[in-house]
Amino acid sequence: MLALTRPAAVLAIGLCWALLGVGPAQAESTTVPGAVNTSAFSTSSMTIAVPDGVTPSAITGVLTMPQIINGGTVEFRVNGRVVKSIASTLYAKVSLPVTRADVIANGTMALTVRSLGPFVEAAGCRPTAGAATFRKVALTYRGTETAPTTLAQFFPPSSTRLDVVIPTDADQALEQAGLAAVAALSSRYPDGTDIRLTPASDAPIRGKASQRIVAFETGRAGEITSDVTTAPGGVPTLTIAATGDDLAAAARALALDPNGDTLALADDPNLNGLTSSLGTRDPALEQSLADLGLSELSPKGYGTVSHVLRVPQDAFSSPITAIDVHLEGAYSAVADPNLARLDVRMNGELVGSQALDQSGLLEMDFAIAEGRLRSVNTMEFQLNALTPTGQPCAPAGTPTIEVNIDTDASTLTATAGTTNTRTFQTFPQVLQSSLPVAVRTEGGQRFAALQNAARLVSALQHASAYPLSVQIVPTEAFIADDRSGLFVGATTDDAASLKAPLRLSSIRVLDRADSSFQVTSQEPYSALESFLSEGRQVLMLGSWAPGNTAASVKLSNAVTNYVVKTGWGALEGDVLLTDSSGKPFAVDSLTLQEDAAAEDDADDERSYAKYFIGGVALLMVILAAQVIASVRRDRLVAAGDAGNAGDQDDVIPAQAAYLEDLEFREQYLSGQPERPANKKSAPKPKKSAPSAAPKPAKKQVEKPAPPKPDRDPEADEDRGESPPED
Repeated sequence: MLALTRPAAVLAIGLCWALLGVGPAQAESTTVPGAVNTSAFSTSSMTIAVPDGVTPSAITGVLTMPQIINGGTVEFRVNGRVVKSIASTLYAKVSLPVTRADVIANGTMALTVRSLGPFVEAAGCRPTAGAATFRKVALTYRGTETAPTTLAQFFPPSSTRLDVVIPTDADQALEQAGLAAVAALSSRYPDGTDIRLTPASDAPIRGKASQRIVAFETGRAGEITSDVTTAPGGVPTLTIAATGDDLAAAARALALDPNGDTLALADDPNLNGLTSSLGTRDPALEQSLADLGLSELSPKGYGTVSHVLRVPQDAFSSPITAIDVHLEGAYSAVADPNLARLDVRMNGELVGSQALDQSGLLEMDFAIAEGRLRSVNTMEFQLNALTPTGQPCAPAGTPTIEVNIDTDASTLTATAGTTNTRTFQTFPQVLQSSLPVAVRTEGGQRFAALQNAARLVSALQHASAYPLSVQIVPTEAFIADDRSGLFVGATTDDAASLKAPLRLSSIRVLDRADSSFQVTSQEPYSALESFLSEGRQVLMLGSWAPGNTAASVKLSNAVTNYVVKTGWGALEGDVLLTDSSGKPFAVDSLTLQEDAAAEDDADDERSYAKYFIGGVALLMVILAAQVIASVRRDRLVAAGDAGNAGDQDDVIPAQAAYLEDLEFREQYLSGQPERPANKKSAPKPKKSAPSAAPKPAKKQVEKPAPPKPDRDPEADEDRGESPPED
């Protein structure tokens, strides 16, 4: 028997695997929504869910820093264990090795990132320093996820992608269910989760761990059925069948916590008469920190330690203009108040500060004034402290300073109102959880318009504190309605009816700080606008192309994708637009050159042009009349000379009459030589008439140069010529 060499053995094993359909497990990766950012505080954490049945092998991502900290490091920990430390850098791809042993009982791993400065010899430690961002986080794994079999198991803690699937030719009930499901899933999963509306013909066949499909189809009247299935190697799918309003009710129930006070979908695949009402909300202008989701707030340590609270305006169930903040709690006594203080920032701006002293009692009251609030606000509680010896850090085991804020007694009291009704930041709080949606587009492009509506609904939901109730309404009913809402696929006529700041016309100039953007009849464009229309707020997505038609759907896709990527809370201005030449950008409608103003300017220009052209024509007529009169006079003079050849005493030398007009020559014949006098008319005057100037007349006939008395030295200098020499 022949002995196989090592390469031959490997080849033989590979052929066997291929023939048997068996092979070594291939590593795959699934994205993890969100990022770890230490810009607000130098230690930050995120939870990574590990799908059942898979074995994690690495956490990967990209580390970026705005500047390098000399001697600094960035430390990565998993469940408190240091897995990697790298030197401070502007950019680095990072892979953190993990194993199944790192997954705790609830199926997650805790990733912590710390940005540290150089080692301080006197203190024997590294202080926190610098800002680091770990983004594009993904989990690399081997194996196959355990497929869910019940509704309770269906939705994972974190998902790499969620597809809401409806038929391409869906009726209004299915369209409404699709948009409602996108909103519900967006309230369940954090910003950054890939949630999309997909036609049934494009539903994914294969996917990655934690990927899911929620499909809607028409069922039997009065019944709601749900079924969880997973094809071999496919994506776990939840199929919901119902009719009419039951479809939307089932879709909204996907957002509701099963432990909440409203009915959700059950595990029983046959559910009859399911209803889910999100209800209406009265303004709740006083919220405690606990109400806003902060059950505990206890920053502690030396250096800079922060906690961040997300404060959406929608949490107050009303648009607000200002907030009065009351904080109370306790802290470690500090002998020197110069060594420690608690700062509070709203959207990066300092709004309150208190030095920590020996009293140990914390009580702060301050106001966040009008103009500092956005639709989604970031409230940062930052402890800045030095050790008693003035060091920014202390060795491990050293007692540290701590601040404990009572989250139940500490409150935010808002003032209801709206300061600016033009910007994107009026949404979503103005909706108060009710979102009517109108879609103008019909035919083959309607589903693409629905997908754009779904992206905007998802972005609005991620900026909301409560689930949105989405309802599709006819376009004409939306225009006549008094509720705030979303209009997709708007035309030029729709923009005019709703009185949008950008009327979707052929001429528009938008001024920016560094450039200007001009839309002409040859440049199709798409725009998202936020504006006040007849007392209600309207969010309108439309486009324009030559002939007042809709532009390519790719332009609207670019706008909505930009909104999803940027996040609603980061949008500026009240108009977001793009053309085929660049990425979308936001402007303020006050910089727009309105159509009416442009048309008025054009009318004014046309009216001035009439008078200008008329004036020029009148001057030409007068000039022609002068020339004709001069020619006729020359002819009469010549005829008189021929008939009175014997009597030449009173004859004036003949030349073109317009040459005698000094003002005319200076205005119209500047720089041209004067015409010589007519040779036929050179009669000699009598000696008794010296005023006839016979000698200059002869010179003028013989020499065409203009006579000296006709030159004006000042006029010559104005024309840039030298005055004549004497």
